[in-house]
Amino acid sequence: MTYNNKPINSDSMNTQGEIKPINGHYNGNGHAVPGINGKNILPVEVPIADLICFSHLRWNFVFQRPQHLLTRWAKEMRVTFIEEPILGNFEMNELRVAGCEDSNNITILTPYIAAGTSEKELTAYLEKSIKEYISKNKIE
Repeated sequence: MTYNNKPINSDSMNTQGEIKPINGHYNGNGHAVPGINGKNILPVEVPIADLICFSHLRWNFVFQRPQHLLTRWAKEMRVTFIEEPILGNFEMNELRVAGCEDSNNITILTPYIAAGTSEKELTAYLEKSIKEYISKNKIE
């Protein structure tokens, strides 16, 4: 058996029986880290930005790929999940903010839109309220 045109033997395996990376090394979690001559080529400090997800799904409807991936990302960064608006007989438009049971780093925003709101008013409200939320919470 070969890997990258080289024979696989005990010298090409780590202690867990995984194929060693050709360049680089394994981190403490057993994941290959890219490198040259065994030295990490990634920056020591990688800035982590906040993640904003606009979704047509409700966070609590069913736990599918978006929630699965976002929950994993929330281990390293803040995640803001913006659901599609709920239209109804509300007195006024409101952007409701909720936490997430799965992670302290996930915030769920749900726009509640009053019946009779025009598409132009809806677009203006969403833009204004989401920008205000982003600014207030220093989301980068």
